[in-house]
Amino acid sequence: MGPRLLFYACGGGFGHGVRALGLARVCRAQGASVLVLAPRRLEPFACWAGVPHRAPPVEPPDRSTLRDWVLGEVQAFVPDGVVLDVFPRGVLGELTGLVEGLAPSRVLVTRHVHPGFYELPGMGDALNAFDLVLATEPPAPVLLDHPGLRRVPPITLVTGQDLSRRPEPPWSRVLDLTGPLHVLPAGLSMVGAQVVVAHGGYASYYEIYQAGVPAVVCPRDRPLDDQLRRACGQFGLPLRAPFEVVSTPDEVPAALRRLAGALPAGILDPGGGMQGARLVLDLLATRSTPPLRPVALRHPESRRGDWVPAPKGAS
Repeated sequence: MGPRLLFYACGGGFGHGVRALGLARVCRAQGASVLVLAPRRLEPFACWAGVPHRAPPVEPPDRSTLRDWVLGEVQAFVPDGVVLDVFPRGVLGELTGLVEGLAPSRVLVTRHVHPGFYELPGMGDALNAFDLVLATEPPAPVLLDHPGLRRVPPITLVTGQDLSRRPEPPWSRVLDLTGPLHVLPAGLSMVGAQVVVAHGGYASYYEIYQAGVPAVVCPRDRPLDDQLRRACGQFGLPLRAPFEVVSTPDEVPAALRRLAGALPAGILDPGGGMQGARLVLDLLATRSTPPLRPVALRHPESRRGDWVPAPKGAS
C-alpha cells in the first residue's frame, strides 16, 4: 500500500489549487493515496484529473470553521504526509501551532511572494515545521537557509503529454482567459489557439509557457504576487512564443494586431509536477514512523491571518 498524502490549498486564486492538484495527480499515478482540500471552484479540475477532492463546508469560511474542517479531514484520512501551498500557517492563520501534529512528514510548496511575507512575526517557527520546501519560482530570501529547500520547475495540472494527445482545432482563434472560463482546465483550450490573453497569474502563465502559444499579458496588482515581473520573464522562464505585455485592457486589441501571424513555439512541459512528486515520495519513503493524530482542535489565537482571499476569478 502506498503512502497517504493530504494536500491543502485554500488560497484566493486558481494557482494554489492547480499546484496541489498537479502534484497530487502525479503522486497518485506513482501509487500514493491522495486527498486534496481546496475551494469548491476547483471541483471541475479535480474531476478532470481524477483526484479525490473535498471543499470547505461553507465558503468563504471563517478561521475557526476552516480549522475545524481541516483537522476533521486529517483525523478521517490519517495522512503520512501533508502538503501545504504557500501559506505555512494556513490561508487565514487557522493552522497556527498545529502543522507539526498533522502528519509525520510536512511539505510546503511555494511560488513568488512579497519578500516580507515569510518574515511576518511567528513565520520562522511556522516554516521550521516543514521537512521539505518546494520552490517553484525564485524563493523568498528567508527561505534560502531552510535545510529542506529544493528548487523545482513550475507545477502545472495539464501536462505537455495531455496537450500532445489533444486533437488540434483550427488554428485561428483568440483565447481570452481574463473572463469566465468555459473549458476547465483552461490549459486544454490552448491547443490550436492563435493568441492567448491572460493576466499572468501562476496557472495561466505557465500553461501559456508550456503550450508555447503567442500571448498578450495584462498583469494586475496582487497583494502577494507580482504578475508584471512574471510576465516579463523575471522569474526565470520567459514565454517562448512572441508575446506582448500591456498595462490596461484597452491596450489589448492593438497588441493582438501586432501579434497577427505570430507562430507558436511548440509544447514544452516544465516537468515540475514529476520532479516535485519524486521529492515528496522520497521524503515519505525515509519515514517509518506511524502517522500521527492531529493535536488538539484549538490553536493559539493569532491577531491576524496571513491572507485575504482574492476576488472571484483571480488566478
